[in-house]
Amino acid sequence: MSKINLHCNYLAWKLICYCVQDAIEAIQNGDSDLEMSFESDSGDEEENEVICEVDKENKLPNGQLTSDVHIIPTEEGHSDSQIMRRDRYRWLKKNFISPSTDFSGQDVTNGVQSLCGPLEYFQKFVTEDMIKALADNTNQYSVQKKVSSIHTNTKEIEQKIGMYLKMGLVQMPGICMYWEADTRYSPSLLTSLHFVNNLCLRRNKMWSLKNITVDEMMIPFRGKFSSIKQYMCGKPNPRGFKLWVRTGISGILCDFDVYQGSVNGMRARSELGLSGDVVMKLASTLPHGHNYKIYADNLFTSIPLIVRLHDCGIHYTGKARQVRLPNCNLEDEKSLKKKERGSFDVRVETNHNICAVKWFDNRQVTLVSSFAGPKPVEKIQRWDKTTKKFVEVERPYIVAAYNKFIGGVDLLLICSEIQVTTEVLLFTDEGSPAAKMPKKSNSPKEVCKDMIGHFTIKADREWCRNCAKGYTNTLCKKCNVRLCFSEQNNCFLDYHN
Repeated sequence: MSKINLHCNYLAWKLICYCVQDAIEAIQNGDSDLEMSFESDSGDEEENEVICEVDKENKLPNGQLTSDVHIIPTEEGHSDSQIMRRDRYRWLKKNFISPSTDFSGQDVTNGVQSLCGPLEYFQKFVTEDMIKALADNTNQYSVQKKVSSIHTNTKEIEQKIGMYLKMGLVQMPGICMYWEADTRYSPSLLTSLHFVNNLCLRRNKMWSLKNITVDEMMIPFRGKFSSIKQYMCGKPNPRGFKLWVRTGISGILCDFDVYQGSVNGMRARSELGLSGDVVMKLASTLPHGHNYKIYADNLFTSIPLIVRLHDCGIHYTGKARQVRLPNCNLEDEKSLKKKERGSFDVRVETNHNICAVKWFDNRQVTLVSSFAGPKPVEKIQRWDKTTKKFVEVERPYIVAAYNKFIGGVDLLLICSEIQVTTEVLLFTDEGSPAAKMPKKSNSPKEVCKDMIGHFTIKADREWCRNCAKGYTNTLCKKCNVRLCFSEQNNCFLDYHN
């Protein structure tokens, strides 16, 4: 008990050091920061006892304690990161009232719907000025490296890009095999290819990409430039460059940023932490107040982030870690597991109208949203390993919405394919029918069986038209079909009789 009193005296002394008026002004001005620890959900037991002792008079009618965030000094001379806003998160078990989310912004593909051919879509993203800058910087880099210029031009660069696109269709064991003596261009252009002028280097390692119009993905890379390479265990390509990416649900890239580490890259500059600042940076290119909806996984989700986005007129839904939901007393996994499969628990944060739902299927999952709640609840078919059959399971609306819209980033594979992937998605979204291979006309049965002029010739090996069990290089010149013609299989005779 003496330890508790000592801790209370310490807290009281800390609060006396703070200027209440400064804290109120910081809240009203909106320039204060909120710092929250995401390291542990449990906290110190003695500190929990102190909080309960201090706040026992602030209990809600149903016995729940209000959630307090302590104030940090707001004296002059302190940086914004040292200021903490006093905020309360009150979670109640009640019905969630969804706000109006009518979208009033523009689609990300606005401005490209009037384009026709694939080349126009490509030139929409890779302009002539970009090609010219690439050619000029390549010539300049070749002079810096080899003294003499390589004398390339925009037409040659366009042909080089076309060859790169074809390289994705024809798989070779190594890159050098694409540039053998039979090709028109030697690897000299490839070794000198450069996008920027090295004489204008800046402190930011990725400064040359900052002007390109952004979740998380890896670009496989094993070369030098080790200062910004990352290793992510569990990824298909764990070594390479790490990107923070914002895409549409169709997979179209909207914005991105290259993670450069803690030196020149993005660092935790506010109470949101690194992951929250990433979301705010990627959302900065979205117009505010148009009810855009952002979906993300538990790496990014936190209550301060949702509040900050809501102030900008942007809604958020994502998976959440329990440690990032302060004083949100959702039922634990054991309690939900005792109920039937598909059971869920709901809490609503009353100050900011945020809904938290914990749903138990094969395992528990927690989601929070500023606009989606548990209703309407739908019935879905899920496989039961015990009974070996499908069973009906209840699924809240927030889970259905998250599963529907979270997969946009998965459509982007590697950075070199982003440009072409975006163009292909936009082009196919127009409804243009895919080109079909022309079908070879078959001769009528009367012609096949007239026994006139059916001569065999040698041709490329293809499937036999009659038995379809193997390849053959025997072609009927009149019928234009390949037929087996051997001692074991005489499909040529069977086909014409």
